[in-house]
Amino acid sequence: EFYIRRMRLVFQGQVSERVAFFMQFALEGGQQTPANNEMIDAMVDYYLTKDKVHRFRFGLQRVPNAFDTYRSSTNRQEMDRHESIQSGAPGERDLGVAYYWSPKVAQERFTQLAAYHNGPGDYGVFGIMVYNGQGRSRLELNKDKHIGAKLSYPFQFRNGRLLEAGVLGYHGVFSVQGASQPTVASAARCISTLTSESGCDIKDQRITAYVWTPPQPWGLLAEFTVGRGPKRNAQTNFIEESNVVGGYVQGYYTWRYSDVGMLTPYVRYGEYYGGFKSINGAPDGQSRTWNIGLVWEPDTHFRVVAEWMSKDGLNSTLVANRAQNDFDASQMRFMTQWFWN
Repeated sequence: EFYIRRMRLVFQGQVSERVAFFMQFALEGGQQTPANNEMIDAMVDYYLTKDKVHRFRFGLQRVPNAFDTYRSSTNRQEMDRHESIQSGAPGERDLGVAYYWSPKVAQERFTQLAAYHNGPGDYGVFGIMVYNGQGRSRLELNKDKHIGAKLSYPFQFRNGRLLEAGVLGYHGVFSVQGASQPTVASAARCISTLTSESGCDIKDQRITAYVWTPPQPWGLLAEFTVGRGPKRNAQTNFIEESNVVGGYVQGYYTWRYSDVGMLTPYVRYGEYYGGFKSINGAPDGQSRTWNIGLVWEPDTHFRVVAEWMSKDGLNSTLVANRAQNDFDASQMRFMTQWFWN
């Protein structure tokens, strides 16, 4: 079928020498009828110094979960983020306060990396953020706040090759929805007493390392994550703290056939073993996925993507005292994107 995946409108500007803002609205996710009318970003930057080395960011913004969390759909060849990354920060954003440190040389290289249509821009060499922790457009269901941090650096070698490497991590308590009290028999029971907001509080923490070099003309992106998080135990039906491990590796090559035209084939393989905290009952998210795609960009403001995906995973349907059904599936998708900015 044909459907509109998302439509977004951005307002941004430099209010003064030290104050900038960014707001993004969206219609998305409704296929034939776009739905989920919501605010995607609503943040303001205050630069402590005129050289923009130090800044605070307030509001609805991307959280320090992984490198791919910072990249929007305009910065990726592949259609979706891998599950090992997306599961850590559903919606990629949350309400909070962040501090970023970006020395001048790093600012210049982050700008160069963004010019390849792959880099997310300047999120600092060092960053730290305090945020609600429930994900974008979700109510805070406990008094705990997540704390996340990142440390990265954009290198440039003598031959001009750019490479960025870093590590990110967060710690907090996530409140899973869709659980019953420990004494109530159901497909998903909380290991402890539900909160006053009917959430199931479970420790939520991760560390993610990545390395990325943009297509010059070949490129490579790899991320690996480990941690602890909520997952439903299929034998006991309890939602409990469980190990999280996963990652992916992606290779791609860009052929620039004209001043603005580009053709980029890519291949990605990834695995994930852990729960999906944002889905009711925190089902097991075990999966192994291949993505093979081709991106055609005849203009800097237009893109066509064709992607074949093959996946071996578990569905998210929860039945008492029963493991989730395993499935093997493949899918071919096509997408066109038009960028106004």
